[in-house]
Amino acid sequence: MAAILSLLTLCNAWASYRITGEVKDKKSGEPVAGAFVLAYSDNTQKGFAYSGADGSFAINIQDDVTINTIKVTMMGYAAASISTNGRTSDIIIALEEQAMKIQPASVKSGPIRRVGDTLSFYVQAFTDGSEQVLGDLINKIPGLTTTESGTILHEGEAINKFYVENLDLMGRRYGVVTNNLKAGDVARVDVYLNHQPINALKDLDPSERSAVNIVLKEDARGSWIFTGDILAGLPPFPLFNAKAMFTRFGKKNQDLYLLKGNNLGADIIRELMEQPGTSSTPRAYLITGGLDNQLSTPLNPSTSTLPIPKEYWYDNISGIATFNHLAKTGSHSQLRLNINAAAERYNEASSSSETITFDDGTTMTIDDHKSLTDRKNYFQGQVTYEENSTARFLSEAFSLSGQFRDNTSNGEGRYIYGQQYDLPSFKANNDLRLTLRKGRRAININSTITFLHNAHSATYETGGNTYDQSYLQNDLVTSHSTGMSLSTGRHKIDINASLGMDYISRKSELSGMATLSEPLHDQLSITTINPNLSLKDDINIGNLRIIAALPAIFHVLLINGRDNIIYPDLSPSLSIHHNISTKLETNIRAGYSITRSAPQSLLNAVIMKNYRTISRPDSLNRNARFNAYAGIRYSDPIGMLFMNLNGSYSRQRRDNTASNQYLDDFTLSKNIPLPVTTYSYSANGSVRKYFGVKTLMLEVTAGYDHSNMEEYLQQTLVGYTTRSIKTGATIRTNPANWISLTIKGEYTRQMTESRLSNVTSHILTGEGNLRITPYKKLDFDLEGYMRRERIPGVTVYNRPLLKSTLSWRLSKGTAYIQCRNLLDIDEYRRETITSYRTISSSTRLRGRQFLLGLRMSF
Repeated sequence: MAAILSLLTLCNAWASYRITGEVKDKKSGEPVAGAFVLAYSDNTQKGFAYSGADGSFAINIQDDVTINTIKVTMMGYAAASISTNGRTSDIIIALEEQAMKIQPASVKSGPIRRVGDTLSFYVQAFTDGSEQVLGDLINKIPGLTTTESGTILHEGEAINKFYVENLDLMGRRYGVVTNNLKAGDVARVDVYLNHQPINALKDLDPSERSAVNIVLKEDARGSWIFTGDILAGLPPFPLFNAKAMFTRFGKKNQDLYLLKGNNLGADIIRELMEQPGTSSTPRAYLITGGLDNQLSTPLNPSTSTLPIPKEYWYDNISGIATFNHLAKTGSHSQLRLNINAAAERYNEASSSSETITFDDGTTMTIDDHKSLTDRKNYFQGQVTYEENSTARFLSEAFSLSGQFRDNTSNGEGRYIYGQQYDLPSFKANNDLRLTLRKGRRAININSTITFLHNAHSATYETGGNTYDQSYLQNDLVTSHSTGMSLSTGRHKIDINASLGMDYISRKSELSGMATLSEPLHDQLSITTINPNLSLKDDINIGNLRIIAALPAIFHVLLINGRDNIIYPDLSPSLSIHHNISTKLETNIRAGYSITRSAPQSLLNAVIMKNYRTISRPDSLNRNARFNAYAGIRYSDPIGMLFMNLNGSYSRQRRDNTASNQYLDDFTLSKNIPLPVTTYSYSANGSVRKYFGVKTLMLEVTAGYDHSNMEEYLQQTLVGYTTRSIKTGATIRTNPANWISLTIKGEYTRQMTESRLSNVTSHILTGEGNLRITPYKKLDFDLEGYMRRERIPGVTVYNRPLLKSTLSWRLSKGTAYIQCRNLLDIDEYRRETITSYRTISSSTRLRGRQFLLGLRMSF
């Protein structure tokens, strides 16, 4: 199809050109975003565009048309009109502010406004007074949600850029702003739909993701603002939560300096994570162990993760410091410095009982009662220079980061055991991106160099024996690519070629394990050469968009002391996007990939991960996967109605099959060279409707998941099927100024089937928040969470976890008293069924706590 359409449009391939320029404020010289720019030939309009976040615009014009006039309109500014005098680029239009003389009674302004691809939400209409930080506010806005780490999602997709006053101060670590910027300083939240952050690639490489821009109130712009929190309580004494933040968000300079610490169960270190969706490079994000997955190795001690708010169970003392400065060095350039540090000590006491059912009907039970202490110290610094004009994009970023982590645990299973991990890591990275735009073409040049050093070790004492495990990693990873983006009629074509040259070094050694027949130590040195060619054709036919992509990588592994290995990776894909209307769209995606495990999986030695788990890498396991997705979405931000229905299918064939062998003292996990095929499919839907901005929000969700898996258990192939049905509903209402209520419930029914048994489990969760304002300055809040689980023969009902707060609003802040875990619940129990395992667990909770706090801002 792409070839036929290319042939049909070849005669029009270069039949258009672009008019480019910038819209500025005449007085300040700052860019004006959202201005309506029109191009005229004599008195006939021939094209239009809206200015972007940096004020730039680009209008496509037919080749046989001569533009002689550009007109610009923007609310709050006088209309402007200039002659092009034959120019097609670097056209500067200066707008002069103009007061709007409109009778107040004749105009009704709604809380949501759309201009082009920009949605504006005037936040005062969505607040009920309970919002403390930006994240609380964003969760009240239709179509936007946040996560605990500060990630912002628009229609369920992570945004690709975060701005404050149209400047990117934080880069990929904007969670600090989401979780700390005072909600009362925000005037408006803008959502830039289909945002391409690189101006030189606009209309050449369209984006399907959105960006968010925070517009501050007038008194919060350009001046230094201090925000501070202090909270203290008992038992035990002292409990504390403290924050001191200085911010300045100006048009040319921005600063954010934050010191924050607590021992109340707030996992504030996650605020420093690189947020998903903000990088062109695929990344993974760790849930346990650290902020950067590259600073992790197979020696990565795990901690519990419970499906309840962390303030009830996360026993920590944590602190973060972040210093961020941005300076505009030109109309399109900026220099940014970011320095981050974090430290945490986490304690946990838990117990579990795991029952494994084998294919012959026998069972094994593994009990574990443990207490652990995990300490992390993390630092990261980065300097970034960026130019972003319609003709050129240049980004140069250099960063240094490191992590010093140690973990100590003691417990009792079959034997009394102890574990000690020592996990220092260091990383240096340089990232260069350059895009040059010329007419309907753009050339892209990227270069990334990363050095990584992990020197990890662990000592295990169990059953009267001592085992020492070391894992040394030294990597130098480089990737250099060049590509071209061009537009020919209906086609936007990307051609990219890259060459990666890496040096990978691994050394693993396990001592004290005399009874195991597997290899205990190995050293691996690999030089890899990875040429990569990627082709993409983005075809636009009216409201229909078709994207065909074919990335291919050729891996050459030069292995010291072993035979060299050569193999390809292929990942062709096809996607179809149809905008049926401005509110209704459909998406269909399909892809097939042939990949292998990472080269370090060739390490020929077992690795002891904890006191009873030993694993062996899978030696370049080949994986062929087919994925398909189809979805339809209705989005009406003005009418505040959102509906989504989607389904997916995945089929995977692996050359090696996972195998778990349970021994009396250890569990051995490895891969057996026998092929296995697994598949899964799912369907999900949701409807969310706002009846009035705050009067009532109702959301209903439902989903179905089905998966078939196979693996070897005790050297016997075991197959099992898991099916789950999930339904949920959320109600949020603020019918009057003195009351607001949020209730959320979810029910999951999971069925696990195998040759030996069919087990059905039921999970019911509920959470809610009630706010009552009996007096205009006095607020009472009550929050609750409950969970009930049932499997055959066992019902686990955890009593509700409750938190109450009484707060008094002051002229410059808020004073409040709080009681957490009102019912003084001391443990949380769970029953979990996965394939052939049933796990009963119990984790110690923090107990009842009384707190007194003060939150100030000036």
